Amino acid sequence: PESDNQGICGPDIQWKFENGCLTFVGTGEMPDPLDENFIPWIHLQSKIKEVVIGEGITGICFKAFYECKNLEKVTLPTTLKLIGGQAFRDCTKLQSVQLPDGLEYIGDFAFMDCKKLQTIVIPASVRTVFTNAFKNCKAMTTVYFEGSAPDMDYPFLNMTATIYYPRNDSSWNSGTMKQYGGKLTWKEYCANNHDFGQWNILEEATYEKPGLQER
Repeated sequence: PESDNQGICGPDIQWKFENGCLTFVGTGEMPDPLDENFIPWIHLQSKIKEVVIGEGITGICFKAFYECKNLEKVTLPTTLKLIGGQAFRDCTKLQSVQLPDGLEYIGDFAFMDCKKLQTIVIPASVRTVFTNAFKNCKAMTTVYFEGSAPDMDYPFLNMTATIYYPRNDSSWNSGTMKQYGGKLTWKEYCANNHDFGQWNILEEATYEKPGLQER
């Protein structure tokens, strides 16, 4: 049933808001709104702290969570294939999001202006990352690509970051790297083995207790 705190999103997806959490259950893609200013849950925009997308859902619609400025946590399903344009744009409290294996498309401006979003891992399944997808993500200093280079259209504008990509993958080349934008440092990594850094001493050993190191 429709109410201020629950409703439908297309024929096969239902949404419900409770205690700061917006939950979606069903199958298929969320349909893009006929009017971008009338997302069914837009009246709850400032109250949304968490979003949970249930298994079976394959696409997040255009501007789904645009300007949800108190959104802090997002759970995405393994069935997700598409994150629509501006879906998480200007979610200024969002610090992390785990993109699922199987995701194929990240829409234009999808995470633009998520100024606290930090490290992001792009799954090997991703085929396209559209224009300005991560533009102005000032806190994002590290990006990992798990597979071959997707089609890109300057997703990292106004960012300073280190981009890690798999070694011995010919899709990563100087021509490809020019399509990413931003002030980027490119580093190879060995996808099938661990690369360990130097040991750092956290606590010196004494006669009374052992020391502590990490790498």
